[in-house]
Amino acid sequence: IWTWWALWVVLALGNMCILPTIWAAAINTHFDKNRGKALAIAMCGTGLASFILPRVAPRLIEAYGWRWTYVTIAVAGFLIVYPLALAFFRSAHEKPGQKHAPPPSQPLSREMISMRYLKLLGASTCFSITICALTTNAAPLMKSMGYTNIQAGDIALWMGLGSLSGMLLGGVFLAPFGAKKVAAISV
Repeated sequence: IWTWWALWVVLALGNMCILPTIWAAAINTHFDKNRGKALAIAMCGTGLASFILPRVAPRLIEAYGWRWTYVTIAVAGFLIVYPLALAFFRSAHEKPGQKHAPPPSQPLSREMISMRYLKLLGASTCFSITICALTTNAAPLMKSMGYTNIQAGDIALWMGLGSLSGMLLGGVFLAPFGAKKVAAISV
């Protein structure tokens, strides 16, 4: 059982590296006015994917098998996200078309071992483990209840719709209520 839990922690830590936090950091450096709305729009990519993929993936699996489905989804994600990252992901001080300089290597700072950082890391890890468990096991759970792959995918897309609408609403409420309150309520 301990290796099972350890693998979930590894999955959660890996998941944290691809969560929209990276995009949020970039948006925060570019927007002062309407930052909440900009964050909401950027975060819609994750919600949109979780709305579309549960419907598309089971059909691809039935038609081409799970191996080709993984490759297809990975290639599609790359073709969509990579051009966007090249076009828009730069520091606030860079100009479009300017070459990116590698970040200077720095030793582990005091902030990264501060209690505030460790609390955020712990909360993010717990949140990520929960999200991974929910999204990874939703379709198999539904299949165990008698649903087909396609039916399970059709039901799971509602989680994506909830994520999409939650991100948009969260972005709208950021400015009037503040990030701490919106984050606390949404989590």
